[in-house]
Amino acid sequence: MSLTAGQTASPDTLPARPGPVRVWSQRPVYVLLATGPALFLAALFLLPLAHVVVKGFAAPASGPGNYTRIVTGGPYLPVMLGTLETALMVTAVCLVLAYPLAFVGSRLQGRLYTVFMALILIPLFTSVVVRSYAWMVLFQRSGPINQTLVTLGFIESPIRLLQTPFAVTVGMVHVLLPMMVLPILTSMRSLDGTLLQAGEIMGASPARVFVRIFVPMTLPGASAGIILVFISALGFFVTPALLGGARSTMIAVLIEQQAVDLLNWPMASALATMLLVTAVLIYMGYSRLTRRFNEMRA
Repeated sequence: MSLTAGQTASPDTLPARPGPVRVWSQRPVYVLLATGPALFLAALFLLPLAHVVVKGFAAPASGPGNYTRIVTGGPYLPVMLGTLETALMVTAVCLVLAYPLAFVGSRLQGRLYTVFMALILIPLFTSVVVRSYAWMVLFQRSGPINQTLVTLGFIESPIRLLQTPFAVTVGMVHVLLPMMVLPILTSMRSLDGTLLQAGEIMGASPARVFVRIFVPMTLPGASAGIILVFISALGFFVTPALLGGARSTMIAVLIEQQAVDLLNWPMASALATMLLVTAVLIYMGYSRLTRRFNEMRA
């Protein structure tokens, strides 16, 4: 309807104003997708974990009695310290072995790289129990290692290898080494080769290029491998139980003894809580140190 001069438009004749435009948001979709996993995690992880923590305080009497016993008496604190020592040793050995191994793998191409990755990954498909039993056979007094040492004249009679800290360390390194190799290998293969060439063009020696450029650029992978191996080593059970003795008992083995052999579930819950808190604190401290180091380097 057109208007002539002098006429004014009434509200009925004006075109309707468009309503507010609704912008589609992905947030409801994300919330819906996360609801199922969150409920699953809460039901099967958080609630049992809360039950373990509460049980450590609630029995046999209300209060921190179990935690006081862990700190002040019994074998609990020495075993916890021994577990930390073993985890540190295993992490250090894995790092020393994984770095050159990953360096060699980063230089391979084609079929050789495929074979290398197969050699790294295939052991992960083998049960930890089977591998631990294999080390038990090797470490026996009549096993291949002792027999070889006697034949070569290094020792006069078989020595004790099984049920020692050495056996536990070797077995755990064998299991956890791929977890250290893979992050370092990823960092090395993603490294920009032109940076190394630029260092050589500037007159730096190969050793200086390796120390000043290659190692710092691969530190993120090494950092990820260190925390992954260390946290995994803290809760290791099968290998220490089969290869270790009384002097190499780890906290996971002690928790199993308290829960299964002694039926002392409150103490087992307290030990499990202490292990969890220790792992979380170590992870938070290590992450903070790594962040500060990266900030200083930048």
